[in-house]
Amino acid sequence: MKERERLRKERKDRSTKRLEKRKKEFRKKLYIACGGIAILLLSLLCLIRFKAASPNRILKQNENTTAESVQLTLVKQLSEEEKTKLESYAKEEGGIELHFLNPEIGEEKIKSEILSLKTDLILGGEEQNVNFLSKLSEEEKIPYLATTFVPKDSLREHSFCLSRSAEDQAVDLSFFAYNEAFRSMGILLPEGKADLLSKEITEAFQELGGVVTVYSYTSEDDFRAKLSELETAGIDILFLEYYNEEANTILAEEHNFTALLGNDWDRADFPGDTERKTNCLLYGKNTKNETVSDSEISEMETSSPEQESISSTQVEEESEATSSADSVLSIVEDEQVGREKDAIAILQIALKNKGKSLMEKLSDLQYQGIDGTYELKAGDYALKGKAVFYEIIDNKRVELS
Repeated sequence: MKERERLRKERKDRSTKRLEKRKKEFRKKLYIACGGIAILLLSLLCLIRFKAASPNRILKQNENTTAESVQLTLVKQLSEEEKTKLESYAKEEGGIELHFLNPEIGEEKIKSEILSLKTDLILGGEEQNVNFLSKLSEEEKIPYLATTFVPKDSLREHSFCLSRSAEDQAVDLSFFAYNEAFRSMGILLPEGKADLLSKEITEAFQELGGVVTVYSYTSEDDFRAKLSELETAGIDILFLEYYNEEANTILAEEHNFTALLGNDWDRADFPGDTERKTNCLLYGKNTKNETVSDSEISEMETSSPEQESISSTQVEEESEATSSADSVLSIVEDEQVGREKDAIAILQIALKNKGKSLMEKLSDLQYQGIDGTYELKAGDYALKGKAVFYEIIDNKRVELS
């Protein structure tokens, strides 16, 4: 009896122990399962929150990228008034941050500033810097818009010249002079200045049947001596490519020739208030698309004397009515920063174009600007259209048709 109770008790104890052991194992598995589920739920929650936040993060990044301004660095001597005008113009549509560098600070400093400003586009308007800036743009792969003439051998793959080629300028000047009945041309060049255009003019004018004599000078006295030689030789037109005080002084005196001034004279302070006794013709920086049709030329050639008389009277009356308007337009359209304004407008248009890089967006772009029509091609000249010439009358520009 006692033995039976002992065995029953032992079985009960063993059963209790086994039950306790199972409960412990079950609780352990339960804890592990709950922990795994908790980790899974937490991971799932984090993933959901990350996915929900990602579009906002990407959108914000895109907004920041879109809001970034293009860094445009202009290397040119400008007055504070001119800088203010350009800054205001650049802000009209936004997207451009404009920086100014004086070309006199030297090439090393210019390069350092351009790189530190993280420049996206270089804009240059001084003759002495064109080769350096073109070379720098090629080395750093930064597009370069030149607002002044650049020799062809200095135009590299990342450069665009917003001017006419020397060949085009020579044709413009030679045909104009010859068609105005000038046959003997003198050219005076400051010593050390590029003579590419004078060589092109010499060739083009001689092909038309004219005669050209070219001299270089070192000072005002030398200028007068060479000028005296040209007058003695009987020139009827003197081409002065570069604006300078020596030449400006000469124009205030009476001479037996007409002065043909290169587009370097097309600036905000010219003709100014100084009286000029020498007849002056100005080759403008700007161009236009207007052309005279063959039928109009035929009508002009076959007009009767009576028609010519009426036409002459009409021209005189119209010229008086429009001379003041022309002078106002010359102030607005021919201001010194007109080419720079065109460059800023070109950049604003390029930013809206398709393309992976700014170079791609600029290439083949066409634009009608203040100074004329531009057709951009890397390593080439962009300004197209018909040349514009002015006569200086009473210190005002009068456009010649």
